[in-house]
Amino acid sequence: MLPHLGAPLSPFSAWLLLRRIKTLELRMKRHSSNALSLAAFLSAYTAVTLVYYPGLSSHPDHDITPRLMGGQYG
Repeated sequence: MLPHLGAPLSPFSAWLLLRRIKTLELRMKRHSSNALSLAAFLSAYTAVTLVYYPGLSSHPDHDITPRLMGGQYG
């Protein structure tokens, strides 16, 4: 065994990893969508003074973040 490659996964851990990878894209899109919804809600809430979220148009770097983050900010 080569020590610089780390420990191998157990068969069960590898199976769990493969199972979760299949839905990773869908879960990340949902995370991003939920984060944008929450940021929009908080920015409209009067008790909150500032929401610093790159998906909102009020963010100072909003014009470049779609190109850098692929439209998924959260």
